[in-house]
Amino acid sequence: MGRGKTKRIIIGDTLYRTFSIEEVEAVFAHELGHQVHNDLWKEILFSSALMYVSFFLADLLMGIFGPDGIKIAIHHPSVLFVFFITLFIIHLPLGLLQVLFSRYCESQADRFADEITGTGQKLADALERLTIQNRGEFCPWPILEFFTYSHPAPWKRILALR
Repeated sequence: MGRGKTKRIIIGDTLYRTFSIEEVEAVFAHELGHQVHNDLWKEILFSSALMYVSFFLADLLMGIFGPDGIKIAIHHPSVLFVFFITLFIIHLPLGLLQVLFSRYCESQADRFADEITGTGQKLADALERLTIQNRGEFCPWPILEFFTYSHPAPWKRILALR
Protein backbone atom coordinates (compact mmCIF):
# COMPACT_ATOMS: atom_id res chain seq x y z
CA MET A 1 0.00 0.00 0.00
CA GLY A 2 1.08 3.57 -0.48
CA ARG A 3 2.97 5.36 -3.24
CA GLY A 4 6.58 6.23 -3.84
CA LYS A 5 8.65 6.37 -0.65
CA THR A 6 5.57 5.67 1.50
CA LYS A 7 5.02 2.24 -0.08
CA ARG A 8 4.63 -0.49 2.57
CA ILE A 9 3.83 -4.19 2.80
CA ILE A 10 1.48 -4.68 5.74
CA ILE A 11 1.53 -7.92 7.74
CA GLY A 12 -1.58 -8.36 9.85
CA ASP A 13 -1.43 -9.10 13.56
CA THR A 14 -3.18 -12.45 13.11
CA LEU A 15 -0.37 -13.56 10.82
CA TYR A 16 2.60 -12.46 12.89
CA ARG A 17 1.09 -13.52 16.23
CA THR A 18 0.05 -17.03 15.25
CA PHE A 19 2.48 -18.06 12.49
CA SER A 20 6.16 -18.92 12.80
CA ILE A 21 8.72 -16.29 11.86
CA GLU A 22 9.72 -18.41 8.84
CA GLU A 23 6.12 -18.53 7.62
CA VAL A 24 5.71 -14.76 8.08
CA GLU A 25 8.98 -14.25 6.20
CA ALA A 26 7.72 -16.49 3.35
CA VAL A 27 4.40 -14.58 3.11
CA PHE A 28 6.33 -11.29 3.17
CA ALA A 29 8.62 -12.59 0.40
CA HIS A 30 5.54 -13.49 -1.66
CA GLU A 31 4.16 -9.95 -1.28
CA LEU A 32 7.59 -8.52 -2.04
CA GLY A 33 7.53 -10.59 -5.24
CA HIS A 34 4.44 -8.65 -6.34
CA GLN A 35 6.33 -5.40 -5.73
CA VAL A 36 9.48 -6.54 -7.52
CA HIS A 37 7.47 -7.63 -10.58
CA ASN A 38 5.31 -4.46 -10.54
CA ASP A 39 2.20 -6.61 -10.46
CA LEU A 40 -0.07 -3.86 -9.15
CA TRP A 41 0.64 -1.59 -12.12
CA LYS A 42 0.55 -4.46 -14.61
CA GLU A 43 -2.84 -5.57 -13.33
CA ILE A 44 -4.25 -2.03 -13.31
CA LEU A 45 -3.11 -1.48 -16.91
CA PHE A 46 -4.33 -4.90 -18.03
CA SER A 47 -7.70 -4.42 -16.34
CA SER A 48 -8.07 -0.92 -17.83
CA ALA A 49 -7.27 -2.22 -21.32
CA LEU A 50 -9.83 -5.02 -20.96
CA MET A 51 -12.45 -2.56 -19.75
CA TYR A 52 -11.76 -0.24 -22.68
CA VAL A 53 -12.03 -3.14 -25.16
CA SER A 54 -15.25 -4.34 -23.49
CA PHE A 55 -16.93 -0.94 -23.72
CA PHE A 56 -15.65 -0.40 -27.26
CA LEU A 57 -17.02 -3.76 -28.46
CA ALA A 58 -20.32 -3.25 -26.64
CA ASP A 59 -20.69 0.17 -28.25
CA LEU A 60 -19.82 -1.30 -31.64
CA LEU A 61 -22.35 -4.12 -31.27
CA MET A 62 -25.07 -1.77 -30.08
CA GLY A 63 -24.54 0.28 -33.25
CA ILE A 64 -24.73 -2.84 -35.40
CA PHE A 65 -27.85 -4.21 -33.73
CA GLY A 66 -29.65 -0.88 -33.43
CA PRO A 67 -32.71 -0.20 -35.59
CA ASP A 68 -31.70 0.27 -39.23
CA GLY A 69 -28.02 -0.03 -38.24
CA ILE A 70 -28.13 3.45 -36.71
CA LYS A 71 -26.24 4.22 -33.55
CA ILE A 72 -28.57 4.07 -30.58
CA ALA A 73 -28.61 7.02 -28.24
CA ILE A 74 -28.81 5.70 -24.70
CA HIS A 75 -31.77 7.70 -23.50
CA HIS A 76 -34.21 4.93 -22.66
CA PRO A 77 -33.81 2.50 -19.73
CA SER A 78 -34.40 -0.55 -21.96
CA VAL A 79 -31.56 0.46 -24.29
CA LEU A 80 -29.27 0.94 -21.31
CA PHE A 81 -30.28 -2.51 -20.03
CA VAL A 82 -29.46 -4.10 -23.41
CA PHE A 83 -26.13 -2.25 -23.46
CA PHE A 84 -25.12 -3.66 -20.07
CA ILE A 85 -26.25 -7.17 -21.01
CA THR A 86 -24.12 -6.85 -24.17
CA LEU A 87 -21.22 -5.56 -22.07
CA PHE A 88 -21.60 -8.50 -19.67
CA ILE A 89 -21.55 -11.06 -22.51
CA ILE A 90 -18.49 -9.43 -24.07
CA HIS A 91 -16.67 -9.26 -20.76
CA LEU A 92 -17.12 -12.97 -19.97
CA PRO A 93 -14.18 -14.14 -22.12
CA LEU A 94 -12.18 -10.99 -21.37
CA GLY A 95 -12.73 -11.50 -17.64
CA LEU A 96 -11.26 -14.97 -18.07
CA LEU A 97 -8.11 -13.36 -19.47
CA GLN A 98 -7.99 -11.13 -16.40
CA VAL A 99 -8.17 -14.00 -13.89
CA LEU A 100 -5.62 -16.02 -15.89
CA PHE A 101 -3.22 -13.06 -15.81
CA SER A 102 -3.81 -12.61 -12.08
CA ARG A 103 -3.11 -16.31 -11.42
CA TYR A 104 0.09 -16.00 -13.45
CA CYS A 105 1.19 -13.06 -11.25
CA GLU A 106 0.41 -15.05 -8.10
CA SER A 107 2.42 -18.05 -9.31
CA GLN A 108 5.30 -15.75 -10.19
CA ALA A 109 5.20 -14.22 -6.67
CA ASP A 110 5.17 -17.73 -5.15
CA ARG A 111 8.28 -18.65 -7.17
CA PHE A 112 9.98 -15.41 -6.10
CA ALA A 113 9.24 -16.17 -2.43
CA ASP A 114 10.60 -19.69 -2.85
CA GLU A 115 13.83 -18.35 -4.36
CA ILE A 116 14.27 -15.62 -1.70
CA THR A 117 13.50 -17.74 1.38
CA GLY A 118 15.30 -20.81 0.05
CA THR A 119 12.35 -23.13 0.49
CA GLY A 120 8.74 -23.15 -0.60
CA GLN A 121 7.86 -25.42 2.31
CA LYS A 122 7.28 -22.54 4.75
CA LEU A 123 5.11 -20.63 2.27
CA ALA A 124 3.18 -23.85 1.57
CA ASP A 125 2.69 -24.35 5.32
CA ALA A 126 1.50 -20.76 5.69
CA LEU A 127 -0.90 -21.10 2.73
CA GLU A 128 -2.31 -24.29 4.22
CA ARG A 129 -2.87 -22.65 7.61
CA LEU A 130 -4.30 -19.47 6.03
CA THR A 131 -6.73 -21.51 3.93
CA ILE A 132 -7.95 -23.37 7.02
CA GLN A 133 -8.07 -20.17 9.12
CA ASN A 134 -10.08 -18.30 6.47
CA ARG A 135 -12.29 -21.32 5.77
CA GLY A 136 -11.16 -21.39 2.15
CA GLU A 137 -11.57 -24.31 -0.20
CA PHE A 138 -8.43 -26.31 -0.88
CA CYS A 139 -9.93 -27.92 -3.94
CA PRO A 140 -12.68 -25.71 -5.39
CA TRP A 141 -15.01 -26.84 -8.13
CA PRO A 142 -12.73 -26.77 -11.25
CA ILE A 143 -15.14 -24.81 -13.47
CA LEU A 144 -15.67 -22.16 -10.79
CA GLU A 145 -11.92 -21.94 -10.18
CA PHE A 146 -11.12 -21.66 -13.87
CA PHE A 147 -13.54 -18.81 -14.55
CA THR A 148 -13.46 -16.82 -11.31
CA TYR A 149 -10.48 -17.46 -9.03
CA SER A 150 -7.84 -14.72 -9.09
CA HIS A 151 -5.36 -17.03 -7.31
CA PRO A 152 -4.48 -20.61 -8.19
CA ALA A 153 -6.37 -23.09 -6.00
CA PRO A 154 -4.59 -23.56 -2.65
CA TRP A 155 -3.83 -27.23 -3.33
CA LYS A 156 -2.10 -26.29 -6.60
CA ARG A 157 0.02 -23.61 -4.95
CA ILE A 158 0.91 -25.84 -2.00
CA LEU A 159 1.82 -28.77 -4.27
CA ALA A 160 3.98 -26.53 -6.51
CA LEU A 161 5.82 -25.07 -3.51
CA ARG A 162 6.45 -28.40 -1.81
